Amino acid sequence: MGKKLRILTGKTKQSVSGPILLNDVFDSHRFDGGHSQVLNQAFASFQLYQPERFSGTVSFFRASHRPLLHSLSKDLGWARFADRVDVHSIRSNQKVLVKLLTQPIYDRE
Repeated sequence: MGKKLRILTGKTKQSVSGPILLNDVFDSHRFDGGHSQVLNQAFASFQLYQPERFSGTVSFFRASHRPLLHSLSKDLGWARFADRVDVHSIRSNQKVLVKLLTQPIYDRE
């Protein structure tokens, strides 16, 4: 995410002297004071978060039809965070797959 933010803001690692602020990427001033403060705190926390390695197995469900510009990595980078990644390719696109996996079981036909 940091790399994408630097690309969006035109800043390089060398030119960034501190964390990227939400207003560098998004105009949060249009929200009232309380919401703007919450957004800025959440964005700052996001930048500081460093995931720990998971010692178990991650089951990763991936759509077989991916957008044109996407990662070519089979596990989309999850192997950096887990000892083992089981990749399950589902014949679908990303939108349908997310809907299928997030829809409550009792709503499925």
